[in-house]
Amino acid sequence: MKIAYAEDVQNLRQVVIRILKAAGHEVDAYQDGASIIHALSSKGYICDFVVTDNQMPKKTGMEVLRFIRSSPTFKLLPVIVLSADDDIQKEAEKLGAFFFSKTYHDLQGLPEIISGMATK
Repeated sequence: MKIAYAEDVQNLRQVVIRILKAAGHEVDAYQDGASIIHALSSKGYICDFVVTDNQMPKKTGMEVLRFIRSSPTFKLLPVIVLSADDDIQKEAEKLGAFFFSKTYHDLQGLPEIISGMATK
């Protein structure tokens, strides 16, 4: 599965890339919300899934999610919003995303959650 992943913290980005690649996924990584929106806006860009941090420079993960849901091309794309801020959980879920509390231990379970969401 091809996953577009946005995270501004380089060390954490590398950890998640490693976890996803070890589970057999192809990962396109972006350092902020604006970069992933730019990629999704590019003609011909295709991915199966989006995983995004929320608190990032330029555009937040919630802004990425709103962009995806407003896009005719990507509106049904599965999205996971990663955040240590539980205050956005309800809004993310209302927009059809899976909210994932970001701790290192929990991140190990990302491939399982992606697999579960992809089979729905």
